[in-house]
Amino acid sequence: MKGKICLLTAASMLLGAFSVNTFAEESNVTAKESYSFNFVKEEAAEAVNLNDGKIPLYSKETGYGFVDETGAMPARSLDTSKITWSETEGFRVTENGTGKYLSDLNSSNYNYGGLVFRVDVGEAGGYKVKVEVSDSKFGTGEVSKGKASKNTYVALSGMQATRLTSTAAWDSAGIVAAQHKAKWTGDSTWEFEFVTGEPYIKVEVEPTEMGTAKKPQSVGIKSISIEKIENNTVSSTTIPTVFVLGDSTQKTYTFEEAGMSGWGQIIGSMFDKNKVRVINYSMGGRSMKNMFNEGRFNDILLTAKPGDYIMLHSAHNDESTGDSNGPEARFGRGSTTAYYERWLNDIYIPAMLSRGITPILVTPMTRTSNGEWKKSGFSPDSPSLMKKAAENNSAVQVVDLYEGSKAYVEEIGANTANAIYMGIEAGESPGKTNSGSYANGHPDKKIDGTHYKEALAKVWCKIICEDIYSQRNDNETMSALFSYFDEDTAAACESGDWSAVFPEWTDDVTFAYNGDGTPENDPAYYRNQIEKLLQLGVMEKTNGNNFEPLKGITANDFISSLCAVWCLDVKDFESFYGTEVLTREKMAAVVLKGYELRFGYDEDGDFNKPAYMTDYNGTTVTPDDPNYDPNLTGEEAQYYPLAGWGVITDKDDIDPEYAEAFETVYNLGLMRSEKGITRGVMINGMEIEPKAEVTRAKAAKMLWFLWVLGQEDVKKENQILTVTPDGVNYEAPVYTPIN
Repeated sequence: MKGKICLLTAASMLLGAFSVNTFAEESNVTAKESYSFNFVKEEAAEAVNLNDGKIPLYSKETGYGFVDETGAMPARSLDTSKITWSETEGFRVTENGTGKYLSDLNSSNYNYGGLVFRVDVGEAGGYKVKVEVSDSKFGTGEVSKGKASKNTYVALSGMQATRLTSTAAWDSAGIVAAQHKAKWTGDSTWEFEFVTGEPYIKVEVEPTEMGTAKKPQSVGIKSISIEKIENNTVSSTTIPTVFVLGDSTQKTYTFEEAGMSGWGQIIGSMFDKNKVRVINYSMGGRSMKNMFNEGRFNDILLTAKPGDYIMLHSAHNDESTGDSNGPEARFGRGSTTAYYERWLNDIYIPAMLSRGITPILVTPMTRTSNGEWKKSGFSPDSPSLMKKAAENNSAVQVVDLYEGSKAYVEEIGANTANAIYMGIEAGESPGKTNSGSYANGHPDKKIDGTHYKEALAKVWCKIICEDIYSQRNDNETMSALFSYFDEDTAAACESGDWSAVFPEWTDDVTFAYNGDGTPENDPAYYRNQIEKLLQLGVMEKTNGNNFEPLKGITANDFISSLCAVWCLDVKDFESFYGTEVLTREKMAAVVLKGYELRFGYDEDGDFNKPAYMTDYNGTTVTPDDPNYDPNLTGEEAQYYPLAGWGVITDKDDIDPEYAEAFETVYNLGLMRSEKGITRGVMINGMEIEPKAEVTRAKAAKMLWFLWVLGQEDVKKENQILTVTPDGVNYEAPVYTPIN
């Protein structure tokens, strides 16, 4: 039986590890429904009037007052001796650059001083906080009447004021809207609904610029009111919701990011949509710290209703170090072990429980190095800390993806793992990362052992569901979650046969482990592409539950698949029909014909180009162009081939019938050299092998690339099975065999 631990006791145990010296103090104040404080001379009814000119410093006897540090981790230090009082403006601080600042250059690591007023609310839960600030004196010392909100940041307990008012959506596709934002009423009153996991709230007010002797910055508070709000009873649905909250390894990716996937965008398909909703709040670069700071976690807490669940993951970003991202950065993302434990046990878990939400901690999937699971693990050791949190609180559940993922990576072997983690070679994806286009290989010049492709996201979802299933008999929460699975997922957990859930899995690709890591001999080398095209119905299995990836593809089969990818009519390709194995030069001609039909020409007679060739890569020209300047375009960023047509050594081997088409297709970036390239390297070969026969696996690589390229709505979630030209209205692809 798991034992419980008092939150204040746990906080006290951790006290020595933090610079914060007020969070562990027990207050003598009994929790109330509302709190109101007035700081100006004119009395306010039903408020604590602190207007006698004395500076009310915090004490546990009163349960309120100004403190000398914020609620962040680590805390920012403030100088309460600088606080003054005005009859009409309340309590104020003028910052003139004499205080200690973290940095005035780094936007995520600064300290502009200001005021922090702590209120002991007695218990975790939701509160509506209203803060009236006073006019701010800037520069010349003149009061800028009516502009207080322009010169003042207001936040709670270490949150990031600018994010609380400006965030529109929590996901890349803009579907998960920010529903609970801070707002200014007029230019002086700030309002925000906030769920605290701690028995107190710190109201933080600071200037928007660092003050100097010549340009002092002044901020003030006239009043504060805090009102307890009930748990959410208004919802668009009566069924429970599972919220997924995590980082880039859970987030939902869009087509412009194609190639990468997160398990959070797949897990919803494992559940019966008539029994439960799944909403993914995850985003890249997030950690325990910045999911809280930006209000992401808070938005879920206020949106969820009692009986809902949060599947919480946080791991590799908590390891971030350095001036801007490390544990000491104000709005960074790093954590020490002590910080991570406090985020988890003193803030996240109590806040969830206060709202009637069940915390489900999902340990991270393993990272890989050279295809092997990373023995160094995580620091902080998030898997162990999550398990420890659950051991200390019976209301908290753990799904152990970490151990399951390690076993899977060991089982499949290094080369297979590299194929479904983010190993990218030239011509594999037209998508992009923050570093630039994937079209010529991974722009960071590595096999990314942290992030992964959709083929692996599905495996992680399988492991998650199987762990839920394994705990169902001894755990009410897991029993409930299992009851929400759709029929196929539940049956798969019971039987071990996942063919109904993932019919795109094949015996000779999905389960072809320990391959040699070469596209010529390894049947799982293009597993991600093969499985997606089978899922789309764009390609077909051949012999039982096999795909025969290393077998040559016929011209007719390739044409049928291309037409399904781009919604074209096979009759327009009659001149290319054939039952012989397709060669690369003929594939180039077929692809160009399809491109002409799919995208057409502009009014000047030039090809229309997909967004990947234009919006996301500027006006980059090929290396053959006299205006090409690698110092301006950047090899990492460009979509077009790094090796220009002029340096291709075997172009004279092309059949004259296909020569012009091959050159056009190459310069459009639709086909690249398959010789001399490798995953994790930004390189284009100089041989195009026009006579080489195309295997079904190589055809899958080409067709998947074209499927992504054809998406007009590049901000659409990339697990969507869309193949229609408008990229919006989904219609099932039509695979028309050619007899």
